[in-house]
Amino acid sequence: MADQRVYPAGQRENLKNHLIQLYRGIEGDIAKNCSDYEITLSQKSKINVCAFRSFQKKMDAELENKMIEEGLSTTHNLIPHVLYSLNKMIVNLSGEAYGVETNPAPYVHPADANRSKAQRRLGLFGGTESENSPSIMVTLDRSMLAKPDIFSKLLTGGMNIARINCAHDDVHVWTALIEQLKMAEENIGCKDTCKIYMDLAGPKIRIGELAKEKTDLTITVDRANENSQYGYLVCKSHTLSHNDLSFLLTAANCEDFTYIDENTSIRFKDTRGKNRILTVVHIVNSSCLMVKLNKTASFNEHTKLICNKEQWTLTNFEEVPAAIVLKRDDVLRIYKSDRYLGMPARGNLPASIGISLPKALYNVRLGDNIYMDDGKISGKVIRIEKDFIETKILTPLSEGAKVKAGKGMNLPDSFVYLNVPALTESDITTLAFIHEKADIIGLSFVHRPQDLKKLADYLESLTGRSIGIVAKIETKESIRHLTNIIFEGLDFKHFGIMIARGDLAVELGYSKLARAQQDILDLCRAAHLPVIWATGVLEKMTKKGIPARTELTDVFAGAKADCIMLNKGQYIADSVIFIKKIMAIKNEDIVRRNSRDLFLPL
Repeated sequence: MADQRVYPAGQRENLKNHLIQLYRGIEGDIAKNCSDYEITLSQKSKINVCAFRSFQKKMDAELENKMIEEGLSTTHNLIPHVLYSLNKMIVNLSGEAYGVETNPAPYVHPADANRSKAQRRLGLFGGTESENSPSIMVTLDRSMLAKPDIFSKLLTGGMNIARINCAHDDVHVWTALIEQLKMAEENIGCKDTCKIYMDLAGPKIRIGELAKEKTDLTITVDRANENSQYGYLVCKSHTLSHNDLSFLLTAANCEDFTYIDENTSIRFKDTRGKNRILTVVHIVNSSCLMVKLNKTASFNEHTKLICNKEQWTLTNFEEVPAAIVLKRDDVLRIYKSDRYLGMPARGNLPASIGISLPKALYNVRLGDNIYMDDGKISGKVIRIEKDFIETKILTPLSEGAKVKAGKGMNLPDSFVYLNVPALTESDITTLAFIHEKADIIGLSFVHRPQDLKKLADYLESLTGRSIGIVAKIETKESIRHLTNIIFEGLDFKHFGIMIARGDLAVELGYSKLARAQQDILDLCRAAHLPVIWATGVLEKMTKKGIPARTELTDVFAGAKADCIMLNKGQYIADSVIFIKKIMAIKNEDIVRRNSRDLFLPL
């Protein structure tokens, strides 16, 4: 049976008075925080942000439930036009013509909010004002230069924006990628030009290089089929023009093999202590022998080959980074040096690494969290010395994770921004190129509005083009200062926000990411700013060709943003097409039209 409750007039009056009180309180906050703003469209957005932040502080669940019971607007719906919606609710409750509105000039009408958002999206990303599907941004990669048809596939599939990450490669590679993209546009006759987005590298903190270790050489012989492996044994001075056999061994202390005949046996103990024999099958020349091995053997630089009265050691083994594997309760020493070469634990010394930006460790305190490789390894600081700090590893728990040079490091508790500016010297040297070639520039690791101001000052000296700016929100500090970052950005001609969920998840903790990304979306809705939904979108599909189930819901969530960013992968063109299909299904008209086929009639 339908709910027949009738709310008494007194309850409606109480709700109206509560909303009036809320309205007046928000007006007071605006007067304190936004009184200097001129009444332009940009400043109206700032005023609405002030109104929304004030509304968030004053709103409670009980009041929202009463609003819903009276058929009034929900919190979500009023975000882009807070004071206008509150005033309309008061009008609807009281029946009066004007509610409490005394000076409507600064307040945002829903039509103005929609128009402002559409214009800013159009100015930053291109397209048309009427578009209701997000733009698709694709990260370009140098490997694409070897298969130039990929650019046409991406463009025809639906890519609107091409991203180049300036943390990788150099000007020559970036130029080649842009040229291939432009060539593909000409070949297929694109109606709309694909925007070029370039990320500044920023002060990414990375694990330093690891020391090199010489690896064992294992030659496997299939005894079941009575096969042998054939290879070359050469003197150190010998240069082999080509190696058409299975292996190559180099004798370090050998001048020549003039005294060796075919069928001579060369004996040795391999690294496992197994007795093995190399048999000479052909003398290529005085410094090169073709030999065969009848049983599996492993060699290293300590292996000694014995032939008659001669004894040779081996050299020229491949060097690979030292293997550092960490698990729970291990200790890792991090040196305040970008030249230190990482080493595995030895004796009483823990495993150790260097860091690309030593200044990032200057404000580290005991108990601070440290994350590496997108959170695969985590720990807490347990010791601080002049030249290094030590961390106790918390995860992974048992199997262990391998430390890799160049992987990222996050220190969310350590006030990194005090010593490491968002705009680095390297970034400044690439600004002229980016300003000339790109339509949009992404500022990585924004912490405070001053970071945007510094970038704007540099760009001001580069005359000739207006370039869009995107603030990448990927640190705990940027979340804290997001309102002021938005206020600074609203003064730019073209500005947007990127939710860089990879680093943000590590900085905040995975449990807080979902709430944080929604809060960012809400604040940007209040500011009428375009948002980029980045990192991890369709990652499995892009790399493997098949999406994970959770990726489908993530794409739907990303549709609330104005642009979805995809990273590189073998199946990137398929992912672009897949997103376009999902967006078509999400389109309201298509869903409404197809619903008759999805559900049985009542």
